[in-house]
Amino acid sequence: MTRSFCLIGMGLGIMILLSVCGCQEKDNSAMIRQTKLVAEENIQLKQQLSDCQKEVEQQKRLVEKATVDNAEIAKQTGDNNIKLLQIVAQSGKQVEELTAENARLKARIQELEAKLSGTTAP
Repeated sequence: MTRSFCLIGMGLGIMILLSVCGCQEKDNSAMIRQTKLVAEENIQLKQQLSDCQKEVEQQKRLVEKATVDNAEIAKQTGDNNIKLLQIVAQSGKQVEELTAENARLKARIQELEAKLSGTTAP
């Protein structure tokens, strides 16, 4: 009977060891699977980060180009405004000159009409 208990005890011990080893294998394979999943996710995240960094660099280049373009447009606009102001000033001078000439011509016409009416009246 003692021998039976020993055999039963040894059998139970072996079964427990086998089940524990089997659980460790399952746990190890689950850990390996989880590690692989985490590694894959890290690779994807690194790729997404790289893509985002490239996009940020592209956006920075676009902003720099837009800033340069804006400065050029502002300079051209300023130059055009100066030209327009010069044209307006020249036009104002021409209007003043023409107005003065018009006044002189009106006075000359009145003078000539006065002479003409003075010579025809006798």
